[in-house]
Amino acid sequence: MTHEFGIIEEWDENTRYNEYAPEMYGCVEVEDKVVSGWMDALSMMKTYFHGVHRPEVGLAYSGITLIPPESLALLEYVAITNGGPPDLVELIRHAVANGNYMIHFGI
Repeated sequence: MTHEFGIIEEWDENTRYNEYAPEMYGCVEVEDKVVSGWMDALSMMKTYFHGVHRPEVGLAYSGITLIPPESLALLEYVAITNGGPPDLVELIRHAVANGNYMIHFGI
């Protein structure tokens, strides 16, 4: 089982991200056992579930999470310090550099 993280290149706050479409966002797969270990550390990270109409915190374990640019520093820190794959760290850094939102598809 894996989680997938990608970059939303063209952010639209009016879009509801309800469709499982990792190929659209250049997603990186991360094993569930790794992401499961991050849940507590990310439990207060500002996020949205499916769209900005639904503000939340943390990752939707089995749903779709939108991670705003201001939350990416925490995601990067947790990934680096808790065994995240290098390709995910590179993806996060790319999103930070370009002010992108990221998307997470849970298991």
